[in-house]
Amino acid sequence: GGALKVYHAQHGPSLLFRVTATADADFAQTVALFREVDLLSQWNKGVAQAAVEETRGPTELVAHALVNFPWPLPPSLIRLHARLHAGAAAAAAPPSVLLVATSPDGAAPLPPALVALLDEHDELPIRCAAARLTPRTDGGAPPRTTVDAVVALDLSELLESADVEVSLPSWLLRLLFRVVQPWVWKPAKAILAALGAKEPSRWEPAAAEPLRRRLDAD
Repeated sequence: GGALKVYHAQHGPSLLFRVTATADADFAQTVALFREVDLLSQWNKGVAQAAVEETRGPTELVAHALVNFPWPLPPSLIRLHARLHAGAAAAAAPPSVLLVATSPDGAAPLPPALVALLDEHDELPIRCAAARLTPRTDGGAPPRTTVDAVVALDLSELLESADVEVSLPSWLLRLLFRVVQPWVWKPAKAILAALGAKEPSRWEPAAAEPLRRRLDAD
C-alpha cells in the first residue's frame, strides 16, 4: 500500500497526530481489521489485550484496549466510544465513511474486569479521534482503501502532571512514532494482503483466519 505518513503537534500535555496511508484491501476488510477489537492483540504488538464493552447497533460500540508503550512509558488503558457515519461525497468523488471516537462519558457501570484493569493502570483520555476511510477502484485495479486519521490525546495522566506546560520530550515522541511502522502498519498490511488473497496461505498471519471467518459471516 501507500507509504505510512505520520504528522504530530504538541501543546503542553495535549498531543495531536495525523496518520495517512493507503491499504491494499477493500473497504470491508480495512474496517474489520480495527472493528474486531478482541483480535487486536493477536497482530498489534502495542495492544496487550482488548475487548468490546458494549455494542449499540451495527455502527456504534464502546471498547477498551490496554496499550503497551515503548519504555519508559507505562502501559495505559484507552477506552473509546466509536461511531461510524456515512460521509458526504462530492460530485464524481468516491463515497467515504467517517469514524468518530471519544472517551466514553462514564455514565454506564463498568464491567468488573475493566474495573480491575483501571485499578492497575491509568486511563489515557482521548479528546477526539476521527478517521475518514475512502474506497478506491482506480482503472480496474485491485480495490484499495485510503485512510486519513486524526487523534487528540490528553497526556496528563501519562505524564503524571496537571501542569499545562509539561510535554513529552522530543526524543520520546520520536520513539513513539518510530514503533508505529513495525508494531502496527507492517502487520496490518500483512493481514490485509492475506484477506485479499484468493486462497488462504500457510504463511499468513495467525489473525487472518478469524478475521476472514467473521467477514464471511457478515
